[in-house]
Amino acid sequence: TSWLRSAGILRNFDESYSLIPSRFEINPQSEFAFSPIPKPLTGDYEYVEWSSENPEIASVDGNGIVRSSKLGETVITAKFVDRYGNSKKAHATVICTNTPQNSGTNTIHADDRWSVTTIDKRILIQNASPGNTYSIYNIQGQLIAQSEALSSLLSFEVYSSGVYIVKSGSIAQKVLCQ
Repeated sequence: TSWLRSAGILRNFDESYSLIPSRFEINPQSEFAFSPIPKPLTGDYEYVEWSSENPEIASVDGNGIVRSSKLGETVITAKFVDRYGNSKKAHATVICTNTPQNSGTNTIHADDRWSVTTIDKRILIQNASPGNTYSIYNIQGQLIAQSEALSSLLSFEVYSSGVYIVKSGSIAQKVLCQ
């Protein structure tokens, strides 16, 4: 069976880029899409060039859709090119296995439910439903940030360490940001 999961591209504080998740496992004959975050949040790159270290294991098309073919491991690279021809790269390791493990901080779960993780003083909401509103509260219940999802990945900057609550609709998840 083929199914589609999605993740995103994240612009870091140092102006570099990251692919989220940076390492993931999928079954052979499956697909995984890296959905870009809208340009105002990701900087001034003009386009992204996608490539696979070993396309026989998993290939990637010009839209960031990874298609796995057979068991093995490869690296997917996104090359961000600005209007002057300068570029920055981000990488993700793809492991094609018959038994994907949904463990570790940067793993997208196969179900349709959104998940929360933290990286570099940011709260990341993965598998967000475009059009839904996501809210961040501190442990005292004060609203810190709120945004409507435009893609499957939302990123909120956090200025202090602590426990935060992420809520959308009737679902809430707690996350520790250090």
